[in-house]
Amino acid sequence: MFKGLGWFGFGVFIALSAILLQFGPGLGFLFGAAVAVSIGCASLLLMNLPNGILGTFQGLRGPQKLDARELIQRIEEVALIIRQDGLLALEARRKELKDPNLSYLLKRIMDGFEAKDLIPWIQNQKKLKLEQLQVMDDVSQRFTGLVPSLGLFSSLILISGVLSGSDRGPDLIGVAQVFTPFLLTLGVQVLLDSAFGKMQAELRIEFEHYFSTLESGISGIQSGLNPELLSERMRVRIQAGRVWGTK
Repeated sequence: MFKGLGWFGFGVFIALSAILLQFGPGLGFLFGAAVAVSIGCASLLLMNLPNGILGTFQGLRGPQKLDARELIQRIEEVALIIRQDGLLALEARRKELKDPNLSYLLKRIMDGFEAKDLIPWIQNQKKLKLEQLQVMDDVSQRFTGLVPSLGLFSSLILISGVLSGSDRGPDLIGVAQVFTPFLLTLGVQVLLDSAFGKMQAELRIEFEHYFSTLESGISGIQSGLNPELLSERMRVRIQAGRVWGTK
């Protein structure tokens, strides 16, 4: 479905690029070029989306934000309940947790599973998230790398039309305007590279911090670590400037 829409959009992009030859220099031409480039970029993105990308994106974002600082607070509460009232008192609190990963792991702890049985599950979840992020990274890099080619294609259509039209008057675009789509796509590439790069870097750090915190918290709960000491240990792992699991 995506590729079909992409090819249709690409056809519209080519048609609009040809129609730009009938514009005069000015804001109207600039607006038309921006519309053509926008449609072309959208079609290019659709053509580069792999099968199952929606599932990958949904899995990447998940039903909730993986917030390491909020997770620390929940683990602190859980560790304090266990220390004061014992493991059985945890059941009521567990059902109130909004974090499905922590809730699942606490249920396994109550069922008698040890940390050595639960840590691999956490590591696998982290690996899955990073693999999904890599898929999105590959798609975005392939897409942004092709964007300038799209603008160049449009500009070549304009160059061909301008140079082959012997009866073109001053009220129509000339050589000075033909590279406008190419310049627009260069600007789009810079903006998208910056936006995608920032988003992916933030998600990677978010995943690293979250799953490192989850692993440290579950290990500390299983070993009966003092809640204050456990809290300090987890907070150290998400201090600014440190990305765990990539070294």
